Amino acid sequence: SDTNLNEVEALLTEIGRKISGSSDFILKVDTDEFLTVYSDNDDHTTVSEYLSGFAQNANHPLRLLPGDARVGTVQPGKPNKSVCEEDIHSTPDKFMLGAVVDLYYFKSVFDSRQNIKTINLGGHYFVDKEQAATTRFHIVHYHARCIEIEIENTKRVLERHDFISPSDSDEEAKAKLAKMFRCSTEDMCNTCPFEANFASVHKVIIYLKYLDCEEQFEKEFYGQDSGEMFTNTALNELLVDSYGRSDV
Repeated sequence: SDTNLNEVEALLTEIGRKISGSSDFILKVDTDEFLTVYSDNDDHTTVSEYLSGFAQNANHPLRLLPGDARVGTVQPGKPNKSVCEEDIHSTPDKFMLGAVVDLYYFKSVFDSRQNIKTINLGGHYFVDKEQAATTRFHIVHYHARCIEIEIENTKRVLERHDFISPSDSDEEAKAKLAKMFRCSTEDMCNTCPFEANFASVHKVIIYLKYLDCEEQFEKEFYGQDSGEMFTNTALNELLVDSYGRSDV
């Protein structure tokens, strides 16, 4: 959709309220996010198995939640320069995953039984960690893959927020975005603290760093492929099978 991103929060909230009467829970999930179930004992519980018995079992873990909850854990994809040099449009199964992390603010599980106040752009969960009700839902997030795609998608987000125009030159875009942090456009990577709070602020920082210090940014971007690496074999098999059913 080309909906202006400044209008999406209201649209998502309206949709959520309209479908709440025919649902138990609502999750706003992006196209690079895959919903699974986390287990620390490797029992391979599927989403269907996790939901099984919900309708009849009053003591089902999801029924005992106090209201809105959160996705319990997330596992980020790792960008890989060698894979990207072969094909910047490589499918997610070609990339490794990082360690499982507990980001309590990452994704909301909205309880349809209560009034949905707001579904924000990312479907994020903004409740103090001490008060956060947690599910076993787990998201594999294949966001960071190839830098060309990262920048292309980031630029599109900024245009759809009306932060910049598609016709802007790099310097014009940089000047507009720098003002949002009250920073000079000179040597921003080393001089701008990038302190601000507005929608998609992380996207603005990414694009400014790319424009200001491209080589340094690329090094840092692909530097994410260090550390622990994991493969979700079951998910990869599912993805590869889905490709055979589509034009991927």
